Amino acid sequence: MRILLFGCGWLGKQVVNQLLADKHFVLALTKSSKVKIPNSKFEHGNFDVESDDFNKLDFASFDKIILCLNPQYLNPPFLDSLKLHPHILVISSISIYGNQGLVDETTTPTPFSTNGKRLFQLENQYPSFTFLRLGGLVGPGRNPSQFLKQKENVTLKNEVINLVHSFDVVSILAKLIQENDLAKKINLVAPFHPKKEVFYGALLPHLIIKTELNETGKQVKSVYEKD
Repeated sequence: MRILLFGCGWLGKQVVNQLLADKHFVLALTKSSKVKIPNSKFEHGNFDVESDDFNKLDFASFDKIILCLNPQYLNPPFLDSLKLHPHILVISSISIYGNQGLVDETTTPTPFSTNGKRLFQLENQYPSFTFLRLGGLVGPGRNPSQFLKQKENVTLKNEVINLVHSFDVVSILAKLIQENDLAKKINLVAPFHPKKEVFYGALLPHLIIKTELNETGKQVKSVYEKD
């Protein structure tokens, strides 16, 4: 299968490695020329979503197109050039939900963050795309407690965690590209939701944690969990 991947950062590189292991042809395009791509077994190059250069690509020659980009780069001119392709997968985020308590794909999102509002708008604007709404990413070199290590005490919101490991994201993505019916919205979050104070307290026993009691937060599930 021929795969076109836009974005080759921390997650994108892991996606590439899995696709190559599955014997797919991969063309990976990255926005920054500073990104180092050590694996020379696939084609790669640079692109600018604010130019017309991407229109020179023959999108129809690829079986699947994956967008692994920051939401700020998912602009309408760029996405409009892709919308006729039948198999577009967008790496999205659970920031599409506000503090709505228990939610899944049947819940109408009410985002309040800039990125969340942007992603919700794109889901409505491009209903034929598949959007993979990721929880907080963890994985190689990415520890969620890293930013708290140097602190002695911290105040956390009274919320549960909604994390997902990059290995799981890559594995599910590898299965999804085998499907032909891709017009879906899918939440990708681990089915374990301890409170933040419990989770970070276990990782950092030295940390003195206080919690804000007036936060509802959100707990993200998926209707596809049994699949």
